[in-house]
Amino acid sequence: MGWSFDDNMKVSMVKQALKMAHKNCRFNHKSIIHHSDRGKQYCCPDYTEFANKLGFVMSTTQNQIHTKMLLQKESMEY
Repeated sequence: MGWSFDDNMKVSMVKQALKMAHKNCRFNHKSIIHHSDRGKQYCCPDYTEFANKLGFVMSTTQNQIHTKMLLQKESMEY
C-alpha cells in the first residue's frame, strides 16, 4: 500500500504513492493489478507508463472485463 498527501491530485503526487506501494510490496509478483477510477491523473500516459515499468497491470472501471479475465488466468496458475 502506498499513500501521499498534497493539496492537489497531480500526477507527481499519485506517482509518489505508487512508488511507495511498490517499495512496500511483500510479494514478488510480475502482474499486480492496479485498479482505479478514470481520473485523469491515473489515465495519463506519464502515470500509466510509470506504473507499467514498475510491473503493475492497469485496470479502470472501463475495462472490468479485462480485469476479470486476468484474475481468472491468475487463479488457474496456482
